Amino acid sequence: MIGAFFSGEKLTFFSGEKLSYHDNMGSEFSTVRKDYIKRIKKNISDRLRKTDSDHYDDFCTSFEPHQINITQEECIKALESLSTFYGYEKTVKLTDGNLIEGLQETVSAVQPLVDPAKVKEEWPTFQGMVKGDSADMPINKLCKRVILMDNVIIPNIAKLAAIALCLQPTSVECERNFSTQNRLKCKQRASIEYGALNTLMTISMLAPDISK
Repeated sequence: MIGAFFSGEKLTFFSGEKLSYHDNMGSEFSTVRKDYIKRIKKNISDRLRKTDSDHYDDFCTSFEPHQINITQEECIKALESLSTFYGYEKTVKLTDGNLIEGLQETVSAVQPLVDPAKVKEEWPTFQGMVKGDSADMPINKLCKRVILMDNVIIPNIAKLAAIALCLQPTSVECERNFSTQNRLKCKQRASIEYGALNTLMTISMLAPDISK
């Protein structure tokens, strides 16, 4: 990590190097820090699918009371994007079985979760609720209220609120996958093929403890 601190003699240790202190040291460190954080964010974004981050942003925009009350056009655009994504039938692959007896892969159709036209009709009601006594609610409590109290009045938006509560706002699982991959495919196993690596990662992450 990049770090800096000041001693009694006004010396600064920056990235392991001892530098002499001067009046612009604080602003220079601030500039380097911003660039460092920017590169970290880019590194994380490169590891995740853009569609996933876009949908997460749409949920934050559509169900954040401050956003709804300030930027109505952006909220409607985000809601339309979510309605389009969750409002049509999809085909998914399902894997069943186990590693001992074998895995079977089947294709199944998933029905639309919401009706885009109904979402658009329910938006004014939801917006009015947010402008009322829900204006200061955090996004997670607002979603819970929509699900528990208003799912009859605005059922399609209530479904989107339920999806929003299921989203993982972190990349912990993704980072855990990378750590497992790097641990298994080390320098001594550089020639390991994709199929074997995938099987070893599945065993490492999903299998029961070796003692069982």
